[in-house]
Amino acid sequence: MLFQDECRRKGRWDEPLLEHNNTAWKEWLKDLLNLASLRVPQCYKIKEVGRAVSVQLLTCCDASQAAYGMVSYLRVTDDLGRIHCSFLYGRAKLAPLKQQTIPRLELCAAVLAVNVDRMREELTMDIKKSFFWTGSILVLQYLANASRRFHTFVANRVAMIQELSEMKRWRRVGKSMNPEDDESRGLSLGNLIDVCRWIQAPVFLWKVEEQTPEKPRLPLNLSGDMEVKQTLAILATGSLATRDTQTKNALYILWARYSNWPYLLRGVAWLRRFIKWLENIL
Repeated sequence: MLFQDECRRKGRWDEPLLEHNNTAWKEWLKDLLNLASLRVPQCYKIKEVGRAVSVQLLTCCDASQAAYGMVSYLRVTDDLGRIHCSFLYGRAKLAPLKQQTIPRLELCAAVLAVNVDRMREELTMDIKKSFFWTGSILVLQYLANASRRFHTFVANRVAMIQELSEMKRWRRVGKSMNPEDDESRGLSLGNLIDVCRWIQAPVFLWKVEEQTPEKPRLPLNLSGDMEVKQTLAILATGSLATRDTQTKNALYILWARYSNWPYLLRGVAWLRRFIKWLENIL
């Protein structure tokens, strides 16, 4: 994040760091001394858990203006109903230097989450289900909405998420409970070494499935959202109103087919040339 902040300045490579970044850099170097104390458990199924009857892959994702990312856990439930969660994989990316909206970054985090779900094929454990948790209601609305056309950035990512996951596997978790909120905003090594939900999994994932946050009811009305392509409303004039239905339908088809005015003019010009050509040969 320090590097990102300095890149936004667009200064020369040999210029000194900003004062606050220089202070943060020195603190980060000092914090590296604690790296030897960091421990990440590598056992997915501890001996205290009996015969596994259910194995689930749970992934949380989130974003901030600085970064976006995801973190995955394995939740093993044994024949006595005991649950154990273990850290599987975490990944984060800096937000682009070109400013993006938070919903777009949260959508990018969701793409990271579904791509990691492919790890199921690499694990020897029989994973029954995958669930995805996001802090964004808007992302869930994008994924659930099949009647709206989105702009290219959102449309491509929504299509990828829908291809690699099922909507019924997506859930919402509040910012205060989402472990990925820590990663997207940055954690010091000291906080990472202490009892850290990012490594040990948040409390709600250690509960039985019925006690985890429920899937919210999503309002599908996205009118006014800047990522939704606006529907053209064509008002018929008095002269158009007197034409037959076939002519009206032709006009609607033209408006729906072309995305802007120059393309529409070009399309109509080709149609006129085609009509004139037909008149000459008939």
